[in-house]
Amino acid sequence: MGYCYHELVPPAILLDNPGLTKEEFIEQLDQTHVSQFQEFKIKDPWDSHDEEETIYHQGLSGLVDILGLEEGGRFLQTQTPTIDANGLKIRPPFLSHDLVRDPETRKLALVKEVVIHLGNKVGKPTKLQISSAKELHEGNILTAGNELFLPKYADQAKILSITREKWVTETYEDGWGDPEEFKVCNYVLKVLPIHIEEETKRYRTDEEMYQDYPQFHPAFRYDFDQPKGKFSISLSKGRFRWYQQEGRFYLDPETFDRLLANTTSVLDRFGYVDLILTAEAIKNQAWKMLSRRGLIHMRKFLKDFPEANQRYEKAIFNSFLSLAAKRRQQTNIDLLRMRLQPGIKPLDSSI
Repeated sequence: MGYCYHELVPPAILLDNPGLTKEEFIEQLDQTHVSQFQEFKIKDPWDSHDEEETIYHQGLSGLVDILGLEEGGRFLQTQTPTIDANGLKIRPPFLSHDLVRDPETRKLALVKEVVIHLGNKVGKPTKLQISSAKELHEGNILTAGNELFLPKYADQAKILSITREKWVTETYEDGWGDPEEFKVCNYVLKVLPIHIEEETKRYRTDEEMYQDYPQFHPAFRYDFDQPKGKFSISLSKGRFRWYQQEGRFYLDPETFDRLLANTTSVLDRFGYVDLILTAEAIKNQAWKMLSRRGLIHMRKFLKDFPEANQRYEKAIFNSFLSLAAKRRQQTNIDLLRMRLQPGIKPLDSSI
């Protein structure tokens, strides 16, 4: 009952180390080791781990992803587009990524790119015939795609005027159900073709990029003063939460009111017992427990680390007892009285 999950490393760290600054949190994450794709044998040391794993060693940008931080107001102010002489938007630089092959090692590596919108080159106004289910108006910007063919060499087209429009009803049949009717409009437009001129700068290191574009530094881009949030843990349904006070991060007590006792299915994972086991694996640097098929080491882990076993049994007892009290709509006082009953043992099957 219960399992160690590498996804629960961040909340488990805050569980046992409340009030960490972001620098202290990053340091704690750097000291952990998980092995998502590597298995270890029973005889291997407890601190065995994949030497090349980097899942929780991503510094400030990694912490941003873990906490699911939102972009801050200072950064959003830099994202306001400017307007050129033709009334067209020039968007601010934006960050992108690309996979490139290192010429020396021949290995693929993810590099960061900054795309700069240099300007808009316009062509001569031209006529365009299109069909659209959406109502179009003068000033709308059309983009390529969805079977929309723009004038040659154009990335976009601005509608200058609508010279003709005719709404018609068309029927769609897929052979499986009743025919569906929908309305489309056949337009004849006068448009201004637009070619977007861009430049892409590629950076091998974040530091080089931040020198040219400091607005993309995580400390500037994201709101580290965000008072609360949810850990970015897939399949947890937002149960694991954190809050921040005076620059220090804590596991939100609201988490415990939302947790299951332990994992119930592949689609409903991560419970209280799982969190406790993960915290004990970190405390004892038993990185094998956070490896692929780490469950095979569970029995030996609880035997080799008796204090972890005591906390594990206590977690099972407390979690199921609290869930039973919740189902019975008992008060906190009722729960405490039931918890102190001498006849109830940590692994009592009657709970």
